[in-house]
Amino acid sequence: MKYNNYLIFYPVSSVFKIAASMTLLLNCGITGLSGSKNFVKIPVRTKTEVFHASLSKGEVENLYGINLGVANIVKESLVGIQVGGANISQGDTYAAAQIALYNTAEKAGFTIQAGGANNVEGGAGVQVGLYNSSEKNGILAVQAGGVNHAESSAGVQVGLYNNEKKEFLRFRPGDSTLRKKATPEFN
Repeated sequence: MKYNNYLIFYPVSSVFKIAASMTLLLNCGITGLSGSKNFVKIPVRTKTEVFHASLSKGEVENLYGINLGVANIVKESLVGIQVGGANISQGDTYAAAQIALYNTAEKAGFTIQAGGANNVEGGAGVQVGLYNSSEKNGILAVQAGGVNHAESSAGVQVGLYNNEKKEFLRFRPGDSTLRKKATPEFN
């Protein structure tokens, strides 16, 4: 007897498609020109959003998905992608990508930033931009751009001007030696 796989997998895939669409549509917000309130927020009292779009300044408590707008602010937790003019993550930032003219991530786990000016505090990250800054005790930073600055990290800096205050392990293209301190200094 010959089985038709289409009859088996079509209903299953349809259920997954509907569930994914409902998750996206039932946890979203859209901010208008004023930026003060969402004019669309589904559900109304949610603090977690999967998709948020704003025409000016958009603030979200928790974002686990995509954030689009001119100025994007995540207050508590960011896991996902921010695309806009300025991206600011004030809370925990894990597995995030930020693409804008200005990007900043506080309490970062792992962040990829691409833009004009990039700033990450703690954690690990990849930064590509004109000005890249890794503040506090970063574990690993890969920085490529015009000006690269790191407080304390092990990583690679490729740019016109590279600065690292507390060197633990440093490799810069053009250096003839690998420099390593005997003991790292973490505050």
